[in-house]
Amino acid sequence: MKRAFCWMLILGLVISLGMLGCAKKDKEIKVGVVAPLTGPAAPYGENIRDGAVLAIEEINASGGINGCPMVLVFEDEGATPQQAVAAVNKLITVDRVPVIIGPSSSNGILAAAPVAERNRVVLISPGAASDNVRNAGDYIFRNRASAYQEAAALAKYALEDMALEKFAILRTGADFGLSFAKVFREIISSEGGQILTEEAYHEGDVDFRTQLVKIKATKPDGVFFVGAPIELGNILKQNQQLGTRLTIFSNSIESPEVFKIAGEAAEGVIFSTTFYDPEHGDEKLQRFDRRYKERYGKLSDLFAANGYDAVYVVRQAIVDGGYDADKIKDAFYSLKDFRGLMGSIAFDEKGDVTALIAIKKIVGRKFQFIKVVQK
Repeated sequence: MKRAFCWMLILGLVISLGMLGCAKKDKEIKVGVVAPLTGPAAPYGENIRDGAVLAIEEINASGGINGCPMVLVFEDEGATPQQAVAAVNKLITVDRVPVIIGPSSSNGILAAAPVAERNRVVLISPGAASDNVRNAGDYIFRNRASAYQEAAALAKYALEDMALEKFAILRTGADFGLSFAKVFREIISSEGGQILTEEAYHEGDVDFRTQLVKIKATKPDGVFFVGAPIELGNILKQNQQLGTRLTIFSNSIESPEVFKIAGEAAEGVIFSTTFYDPEHGDEKLQRFDRRYKERYGKLSDLFAANGYDAVYVVRQAIVDGGYDADKIKDAFYSLKDFRGLMGSIAFDEKGDVTALIAIKKIVGRKFQFIKVVQK
């Protein structure tokens, strides 16, 4: 009896040492982060990075994972899919990470998904909205609402709440632009509205006057602009210069960069976005918002919160499954009601989350809520 007890005690110690011995075998737990730190989407990427840094500091201050510090390895996906693929390849082949937060753009994650699938590495995007991400692969996840959720809510608001009928679209050629425009167009058409024209531009363009003149000539009730903050700022500024008087809709435009470029031309823009309200959120969200302002001297936003949450979701998956891509993937699919900054996080069979959607309007350089759409 005593001998059996001794063996049980020894076995327990071995298991405990194995769990706590991470610091001896692997000095750190590396996780990749790929975000646009340069290019037109840089304002989003910088906030994702900043939110992720706050999360990793908290985690390591509380002991990391089984005594091992988590380390974020950042790579810039820039403005092209090729840069995103190069960043993911580097993290896989050089840094040997089993999981990457990002790429954060739709074009980036869609281009990198085959690389991740082939190498059996998990990607979780905090920023990609394209509906095509939903079918990108078994190792592909995101904690950002899809374009379908956001664009559908905006189209229904324009039709039902504002009683508008005729619309034009000006969109980026990036994949998320195609998705937003497709959903908006389909909802408008199916509900009896009309899309008069749809114009496109290339990522990084700065002159949109040709497209805007064509749109103005069709005399729509409203126009849907889709793009990154810098692009949207220039579109709004040039639209005002042409003297166009239209109701303007947009994808999420909630960035100070818009005001730096567009100034008063941004006034009145109505847009849809994943619901984020730190002012009236719970204590966890308010604490994050305070820390973010203190650390970076700017307001937190959806993308900062998604970067923060993505780090914590990855941490939980490693705790539950281990530091292995297949186990992290399985832990993601098994995750139920994980408490994030904006509510519970759970992935469906396609790696997507469902979120509250807000309709907001720019009034006096502030982003005001005008409607919240339930899940």
